[in-house]
Amino acid sequence: MSDDPRPIVEMRSSAVTDISFPDRVITVLAAPYERSTLEHPTLPLTMYRGRLYAETIARGAFNGVESRNGKVMANREHVKGTTVGKVVAFHPDAREGLIADVKIAKTLAGDETLELADEGMIFPSIGFAVVKGSDQELDHRSTPNRRYIKRAFVDHLGFTEDPAYIGADVLSVRSADQSIEVEQIQVSTPRLDEWVQYVQSRRAGVLA
Repeated sequence: MSDDPRPIVEMRSSAVTDISFPDRVITVLAAPYERSTLEHPTLPLTMYRGRLYAETIARGAFNGVESRNGKVMANREHVKGTTVGKVVAFHPDAREGLIADVKIAKTLAGDETLELADEGMIFPSIGFAVVKGSDQELDHRSTPNRRYIKRAFVDHLGFTEDPAYIGADVLSVRSADQSIEVEQIQVSTPRLDEWVQYVQSRRAGVLA
């Protein structure tokens, strides 16, 4: 396939994995790896250039994104200018997908974002672009059409009411003096829980 001359920014939602109120940090699974959107019960297909696809993001698609720590903004509903924070640390090496620590601003909108994420009312949604045609594989012979993203550029992170990907829900909410486990936790695999613990152990150094 020839290179696409005009990359477009696309949005895909996923899941919150952890919220730390004292640090004002929300840890999110921004994009799951090797999981088709066909697993989603209500949104199994995504739109790309006028066609519907069953989409999968390859493991390693965001390798190197950690060089943009502190440079990727977070907003509400993918509306630029409604900034509520920024990604202070990307972790592309998790087996489950791209994990990110989002520092939330001390603003009214930031306070609202923390509370809504804590209540499971908004979800992280990645804005990304496939820059070159060779960075993806499109299969129009299968039913439905298939799209396999091998490489993507992260443009921004949004918080939205409408999640597109299936993933883990909130794992824990850490208040100033205690850690409160959230009931009805559904973790996709044990490895995600282990990775969140690892991210939390590194957070103090990242935010110093």
